[in-house]
Parts: sequence; structure tokens; C-alpha cells
Amino acid sequence: MQRCLFIFLIMAASSGMVFAASQGHGTATMTGEIVEAACSIATDDVWQEINFGNVPLSEFAEGKTPAQKPFNIHLVNCALERSHGGVWNDVSVTFAGNAEQNVSDMFAMTGDGKGIGINITDEAGNKATPGQALPPVKLYENYTDLHFNVHLARNNDDLAVGDISSFIRFMVAYQ
Repeated sequence: MQRCLFIFLIMAASSGMVFAASQGHGTATMTGEIVEAACSIATDDVWQEINFGNVPLSEFAEGKTPAQKPFNIHLVNCALERSHGGVWNDVSVTFAGNAEQNVSDMFAMTGDGKGIGINITDEAGNKATPGQALPPVKLYENYTDLHFNVHLARNNDDLAVGDISSFIRFMVAYQ
């Protein structure tokens, strides 16, 4: 919005010298979508960054379990009554991102480092597959906490050192 406003001000300043009667006019476009949802996602959970720091190659040796980090989604202001009757009972989460070429239930990493992907599991141990919903979890009045673990794991490529990163989106659906 600020960038568009800045461009508008430059245009207004340069054209204002010639067309003084046009000063003070502008347009703004707003878009959005009205949806019915049982809860809101806590503000701090909408955009999360999980930093594994430096992980030695030895962590990925055969038989070892590499690093994992917790990841939570807090659903707040939950109201289970639906506007057209009935109640919301469950919530399911779908994680979306690039899948590993050789391992379809693993999320891909990009960067100079090679041989590592990401697994996401829920607190029941169900493994997320890119683009597929995890089993539903019961919703509670006021708030529901969803707990996950993000695991770095070997894919089927040779290991190479270097920076790695991934961008994974999540969608919350209510039933």
C-alpha cells in the first residue's frame, strides 16, 4: 500500500502543476473473502520460522535420528456453533510445499546443501504428506492447540554441506 501511495504522490505532484483542479482525488482497491471458520489462528503462528542452526553431517549417519523441532499452531477465539446450525467438531491441517522427488511424503529443501528433506509429524505420530490433510483433531471451545514436530531427515540423494531452506504453507480446515 505504501509503495502504491508513493507512486501516486509522484504522479500527483508532477501532474498537479498542469492540472491544479485535479488535486485531492485518488482510488484504493480492497479485496478479501468472507468465510465461516470456527477459530482464528494466533497472530504469532501465522508466520513462523524454524531455525535448526548448524547441523553436523554426522547427525545424518545411518541409524541416527537427526534434529527435530516443535512447531505449534494455536487456534484462538473458537466458537463451535455454526451460523447456519450445527457445530464444528474437528479441525484438520494440510501442509503444502515442494515434495522431494525421490520421497513423496517428504518436503524438499533448496540451497547448496543436499541429501536432506523435511518430515512433519503431528502429536499422534502421523506423518504429513505434501498437499494431503492430516487426520482430524477435536476442536475445543475458546482455543485448540495443534502440536507438530519438524524433522530434518535423509532423502535418497548424496549428502553435501551448505545452506538449506524450505517454504511450507499450512491450511486449517474445519468440519
